Parts: sequence; C-alpha cells; structure tokens
Amino acid sequence: MKRRRVNTHVMLGDFLFILLMVVLTLVNPPSQDEAIAAPGNMIVSIAWEPGPDDVDLWVRGPDGVAVGYKRKSSELFNLLRDDLGEVNDTMPLNYENAYSRGLPDGEYIVNLHCYSCSVSHEVAVEIRMGRDETKLVFKENVTLAPRQERTVVRFYVRDGSTVAGSRSDIFEPLRSGRND
Repeated sequence: MKRRRVNTHVMLGDFLFILLMVVLTLVNPPSQDEAIAAPGNMIVSIAWEPGPDDVDLWVRGPDGVAVGYKRKSSELFNLLRDDLGEVNDTMPLNYENAYSRGLPDGEYIVNLHCYSCSVSHEVAVEIRMGRDETKLVFKENVTLAPRQERTVVRFYVRDGSTVAGSRSDIFEPLRSGRND
C-alpha cells in the first residue's frame, strides 16, 4: 500500500497565515461601538409636498460661494440632493439638503427658489449645526410663489455658535444675482 506524502510546506504556510489573521484581529479589533459621524457641521434641509414641482435650495457661507443646482459644491458646502419633483424619482418625497465641511466664522445665507412651480408651495426648512449636528438653529415653514427666490434666513456664526441678534431675512439673491 502506498503512503500519501503530506506537503509540510503547504501546511506550515496555511498555519502561519491563519495565525497572522488571528493576531491582526487581536491587535486591531473591529469597532462596533463607534458611531458614524455626520458629514458636516451644518445641515440645511428643505421638504415640500409631493408632486411635479421643483423647489431649489441655495446656501452661501463665509467662503462667498453660492451652492445650489447650478454649482453643487464649494470649499464649504455640498448640495447632496437636487430634487426635481417627480422627474427621475421613484419616491413621492420632495426634499433637498446641503452639508457644510466645517463651521467657519462669518455670515450664512439660506435661500429657496421655486424653479419649476405651477402653484405656491409651503416649504419646511430646518437648519442644524454643531459638532454632532443635533442643535436645531432654525425651523420654519415658508410660503414660496412660482419662480420666486426668497432669503429664508441669514445669520452669523462665531466660534461654532450663532451670534445673538444676527438673524434676519433681508433678501440676498444667490441663484443668479437677481430675483425673477
């Protein structure tokens, strides 16, 4: 009867590989307790009723660059969702949101533009900020007429907090520098 020869080099290699995997797991165990941080320090969200109409969110921070559907990012803000109403959408929800990367001192402006609206819309606007983006700084329902661009809120931030008394809604065009 023939004896099978066992290749000890292969067995030793397999053993060393398994041992290395065990050691690496012990040295750097996968973390299950770490929470995933939100992508920005300020979150601006808008929502409006289901339907075909397109409302646009525009934001501008201290960097001076307006972010909206024409320019979806700057050094400070990113528009994460440009909702076109029912166009290319499988869900009836209509919403847009923008996130900041950091929270530098200066003025922040939030505008809405009823880009493609057949009727006026009530738009829910919410702004959260802070290290974990849980602090609600602004929440309001705003009525927007067809083709109207409107400044919802302007405020200043210093040292990561809103400056008391700096809030206003004085119009500042962000979409194109003019009001249609």
